[in-house]
Amino acid sequence: MSEAGSDDISIKTIIVDAGQNPLRIDKYLMDKLMYVTRNKIQQGLKAEAILVNQAAVKANYKVRPLDKITIVMPAHDDEAAGVQPQNIPL
Repeated sequence: MSEAGSDDISIKTIIVDAGQNPLRIDKYLMDKLMYVTRNKIQQGLKAEAILVNQAAVKANYKVRPLDKITIVMPAHDDEAAGVQPQNIPL
């Protein structure tokens, strides 16, 4: 997996293992991407921010060995950008 991008976006590339059994792309990416929900993955697929072999696919696409998955996403989560930790006594 590789990452590149500017300050506004992050691009990740994942090459599917040669021995990978067919699996829905949303389920496959859930295992590969930490802290990303299946809902966010499905939204990315609908927005064509997730490409397989440089083509948009639907959530029911089954990954195949050596597929090249490209994910374009915001560099930071806008929802979490304004969140500040609080010192709460336990």
